[in-house]
Amino acid sequence: MLEMNNVEVVYSNVILVLRGVSLQLPDEAIVCLLGSNGSGKSTSLKAISGLLHTELGEVSHGHIMFDGETIHRKSPEEIAALGITQVLVNGEEQHSEEIALRSVEDGADHWRAT
Repeated sequence: MLEMNNVEVVYSNVILVLRGVSLQLPDEAIVCLLGSNGSGKSTSLKAISGLLHTELGEVSHGHIMFDGETIHRKSPEEIAALGITQVLVNGEEQHSEEIALRSVEDGADHWRAT
């Protein structure tokens, strides 16, 4: 299970972007994260996948856990080794859906092989 519990994210040590976000995702669930522009969807995903540091962000409060293990202090590589990845695709590119699907399938193949 993937859990976010009362997570706050801060950028550049001053800009509070997420405040009190909590969610629980059971194993093998298919989930859609919906919200308006600027509501924190991408930041939530970056927090889960360990990519906040690319924008000087950090989880400043709360915790993110996967199967009972704290992951928000791990590197993206360590989180990916657990089977959690984020596929970043420019939606304006031609064939972006196929590229995203291929990336997810490649990640799943790698995960099954380990």
